[in-house]
Amino acid sequence: LRYMNLFQAIIASVIASQFWADDFRLNTTPAIHTRSFANPIYILGKTLGIAAVYFIINAALLVLILLVDVVFLDDVTNSFAVYGLYALVIPFPTLVFVTGFTYITMRLVKNQGIAISILSGLFILLYATSGPETGFITDPTASQLPLLYSDFVGFGNERMILHRGLHVFLGLGLIALSAATFDRLRQSIPSTVAMLLISALCFYGVYRFGDTYLSEINSGRVLRQSINELNLRHEKDARVSVTDCDLDLVHNGNEIDVTAHLAFTNKNGEPITEYLFSLNPGLKILSVHGKNGEELGFIRELHL
Repeated sequence: LRYMNLFQAIIASVIASQFWADDFRLNTTPAIHTRSFANPIYILGKTLGIAAVYFIINAALLVLILLVDVVFLDDVTNSFAVYGLYALVIPFPTLVFVTGFTYITMRLVKNQGIAISILSGLFILLYATSGPETGFITDPTASQLPLLYSDFVGFGNERMILHRGLHVFLGLGLIALSAATFDRLRQSIPSTVAMLLISALCFYGVYRFGDTYLSEINSGRVLRQSINELNLRHEKDARVSVTDCDLDLVHNGNEIDVTAHLAFTNKNGEPITEYLFSLNPGLKILSVHGKNGEELGFIRELHL
């Protein structure tokens, strides 16, 4: 579905540019739409037409994938809601993004061939600049994002919402901007101001989502670097060998409470004054107790 999304984006850009090309070439807008109605309604109608084609393509594709899963993966439980969720996460933001960029490009160059060339160059540039150091933020089709779904943790990537939401806001902002600047008929000032305001709010959403997304990517990079440095600092420290580990785990909604019973021995041939253990930094240690139940002090530094 992710790679099919790229081909759908190409189809969407061609369809979205076609009606603009017809309007500019044949001058159909003032000839047919003689009754005055707002540009937002005109743009909305065109956009819904594109969305209808997109919906049919994705619905057929999802049904085909579902049939393949049911026939060949009979030992796997299928969640029908997940298929719709994939359609919402992958194709929908791409459709909004591509439609918005196509509208504003056609509004500026007024030539379908040039517009398609610009959009093709834009996609090449976005893919060329997309990389793990920026969390693939410039990937509009989400073809490089980890989007595997799990019944246990869902997508396991909350940043995905920021990434896809960023492209939705950018597309909506460009659609609203094209509606505000479209030379069709004389528009009311409140309608134009409303579209400009919506466009500005969407662009602000792009900034907020993008800034938050990049900040989380950077914080994750800093955390991994700090963990590596801490490992290097303690790589020569003597450690005990765990001989037994029993876990009592209780699920509390999105959290877990765990009591761990550890047995370990010292095989280093010399006494150890501190016991060094590794634990996921996302887990919090509440207390540590010795063999006889006495509470022990501990120091927690990242994963150690």
